[in-house]
Amino acid sequence: LHLPHPEADAKNLFVRDDKKLNYYLLTVRGEKRVDLKAFRRTYGTRSLGFASPDELICYLGLMPGSVSPLALLRDRARNVRFFLDEDFLLPPGRIGVHPNDNTATVFLQAADLLDLIQRQASLTAEAMHHLSDLEGLDEYWVEVLRMAKPQRLHLPQDVVIAVREFV
Repeated sequence: LHLPHPEADAKNLFVRDDKKLNYYLLTVRGEKRVDLKAFRRTYGTRSLGFASPDELICYLGLMPGSVSPLALLRDRARNVRFFLDEDFLLPPGRIGVHPNDNTATVFLQAADLLDLIQRQASLTAEAMHHLSDLEGLDEYWVEVLRMAKPQRLHLPQDVVIAVREFV
């Protein structure tokens, strides 16, 4: 299979700690190898292993082989921590990801992907706050529509490590 932007190919790993309490989505360039022991040391996690197919369905609503950062839009409870290889933010800044189905690849700017995920996380947090106040629900939807308008996100550039956490 020939992809139009091979440098943008992403590898996605859905992993969890040994107690099954913390879940992580690691997205790196396709040619890179992920050292879970080094990741553990860097981020102070417990021992890591791959999540089961049942956990993948439960947390991201995906079948094995379809792991994608776009699935974070389904993680309304924000149970999954996302780590993105910072090389995707270097020019040309493009990333290729599955649209939650491994029969296709979508290419977009990595900064736009992060913006989309972060806006969804903000909307979800705002929704949870307002659901307890049904009187203000009409005003809430007006605010959701206002917040959903595209905005540029300015990401911090002071990252020293090879993987950066978002959301």
